[in-house]
Amino acid sequence: MNQNLKNGLIAIVLIAGCVWAGSRFFGAVKSSENNVDFPEGAIWYCPQEDKEFSVSLDDLAAWYESNGDVPYPCPSCGSTNTLRRQAAVH
Repeated sequence: MNQNLKNGLIAIVLIAGCVWAGSRFFGAVKSSENNVDFPEGAIWYCPQEDKEFSVSLDDLAAWYESNGDVPYPCPSCGSTNTLRRQAAVH
């Protein structure tokens, strides 16, 4: 195999690797389509603080994946005695 052909194959492999890595990276940072439908995120209520707070759906999914069914903690006091606000029925 001549040197030009080897260099060409190496260049193709490197370009393909960069394209693959870039697609994995940009696919990972892309927010879920649910965030388009619910840009305010999920609304939660902390009875201890008597406050509402919002959590992006991506953050909420990551929380449940690592913490199971434990409610999302209040960002102000850290209590997990929080409730997800139900959507209003129209």
